[in-house]
Amino acid sequence: MAPPYEYMSSMYSPLYTQERLRQHGGDRFSSFKVGRVWQLMLVVLTPIVLVVILATGAFDYIVNGYGSFPWWYVAIAGWGTLALLLVASFSMSYRAYGRIDADTAAPADTGALAREVEADLRRIRAERAEAERNKK
Repeated sequence: MAPPYEYMSSMYSPLYTQERLRQHGGDRFSSFKVGRVWQLMLVVLTPIVLVVILATGAFDYIVNGYGSFPWWYVAIAGWGTLALLLVASFSMSYRAYGRIDADTAAPADTGALAREVEADLRRIRAERAEAERNKK
C-alpha cells in the first residue's frame, strides 16, 4: 500500500487510473462502493469548481481591493505576512535536523510495525465479518 502523499501527488495526473482512483475514494475502506458519479465529481467537477472560486476571488480582490483597509495595512498585514511565512518555511526546510545522529541513526523496526498493522487489519476484518454474520 502506498503512503497517502503518493495518492495526493498523483491524484490528478493523467497516469492515475480510474480503478486506483475508485479504490482510493472508498472501495477499500468503506462499507459501500463508489461509482462513476463519484469519479466524475472528483476528476471533472471539483477542479472546475476550485478554478472558478480562485478566479472569481482573485478578480474581486483586483477590482474592489480589500474594502476600506488602507494600502499600507494590506501590504504589511497581508502580503508582508505571506512573504514572511514563505521565507520562514523555505529557511526551515533547509536547516539541519536537531538530532546529532540524524545522518547515522538506524531506522526503527519497520518490519515489526508492518506485522502489527497487518494483525490489526486481520482483526478488524474478522470483526466486520462477524458483525455481518450477526446481522443475517
